[in-house]
Amino acid sequence: MGQLNSCCKPAIKDCDSVYKYHHCTPTQSSTSKVENHSHPIVDGKKERRRKEDAFKKKRRFWKWAFSHRRGGKKYLKTTSGQGSEENQDTEAAETPSDSPSARSSDDHISLQHVILTVENHVRQDLCTSNPKVLPTGQPEADDNCLHLTVPEWSDNVLPTPIHSAFDWSTDVLPAPVCSASDWIINSQHYKIGNLLGEGGFGAVYEGSRLEDGVKVAVKFVTKTENVVYISIPGHPQPLPVEVALLILANEGPRVSEIIELLDWQDRPDDYVMVLERPSPCKDLFGVTERHGGFIDEELAQVVMRQATHAALTCCQRGVLHGDIKLENLLFNEDTFEVKLIDFGCGDLLVNSPYNLFIGTDLYCPPEYTMEGQYHGEPATVWSLGVLLFALVCGDYPSDTDLDVINANLWSKSGLSKECCHLIGCLLQYNPEQRIQLDKILLHDWLKVLKLYLL
Repeated sequence: MGQLNSCCKPAIKDCDSVYKYHHCTPTQSSTSKVENHSHPIVDGKKERRRKEDAFKKKRRFWKWAFSHRRGGKKYLKTTSGQGSEENQDTEAAETPSDSPSARSSDDHISLQHVILTVENHVRQDLCTSNPKVLPTGQPEADDNCLHLTVPEWSDNVLPTPIHSAFDWSTDVLPAPVCSASDWIINSQHYKIGNLLGEGGFGAVYEGSRLEDGVKVAVKFVTKTENVVYISIPGHPQPLPVEVALLILANEGPRVSEIIELLDWQDRPDDYVMVLERPSPCKDLFGVTERHGGFIDEELAQVVMRQATHAALTCCQRGVLHGDIKLENLLFNEDTFEVKLIDFGCGDLLVNSPYNLFIGTDLYCPPEYTMEGQYHGEPATVWSLGVLLFALVCGDYPSDTDLDVINANLWSKSGLSKECCHLIGCLLQYNPEQRIQLDKILLHDWLKVLKLYLL
């Protein structure tokens, strides 16, 4: 690595920062220090990391300025030379006084001064050191830096709260506010009740059909510019993909393991689906959590038989669900019935490979990660394997678990050999070596279904 003998901009900035930190001004000898500063020639990646680290430090100082108002006043003294008005403020802040009024003004120093000073300091550094990274996201707009308001800057600097996986309200589009009143959907009257759940693009409310009192779930899905419509036989106009797939999955003899679509309506800003609402019921994620994270093998056998039947029926009717997981399986603890819900990540089943996976990452087939494509039925088999593993082990399979499974060496205390064998058949890295979807129900573990009693 070579040395820069001429005046180096990062060196000037480093020396400047040192003098500012110690509340003094550079001496004449500082010029020679800067000119002889040893500064290695760095590549673009290291320079970008250095600028990102500097930006993070500024964010930390911003938080400090808000939490320590006294510290903010001290910082005002070190930012002289930024303008005549700012110099006057700093001189006033530095003027000592023992009078009660002076102490009162010190104790209640305007936070607005602190915000403006910090904003100007950080904004100036951003514009000089990295003009391509601005708080507003504007590329190389130096003039914009001078016109940022305090609220705009603070909104971009203050850290975003970290939300848990269950804080749905942070990632959802505005859902319609439904009161306990009558709604008319395709000439049918429904009474809308409490909110049942909220997802990425809509909300589900409990309801009842006024004509016969049947309990229903009413799902409002907000339309986005990426909403997909597809055409299916028997419907002249294209339908939202979730509606179309539910219609196809419910065609033919009734399959109780798939949620039934009772009615739906397309509207300018959203579409509404009226679904059956089994009661009482809870998704399998909540059931496993209530049982300590996992369920016993016999109950898992009951669940897997129904989940596999639902997945197989969907594929036989030309539907790829695309997101079979604990949260998308409703479980009735009184009748032990399972229902597959939420076809929003699905697609029509085709023989050609898919190049896009929009389901849950934990259930993503490995061939998509390695090759960027996957086939529908083998990917469904993989998701059923992750589901079974989570049900009986209380966790998702790690890379180590998958390596041992593919070496045919995996077993778990408390599980039968048949159950461990089925997990090994479902979670094979090579999709061609996985058990076929229509063969799962013929496996020894599921061939004889025991009657599960509490």
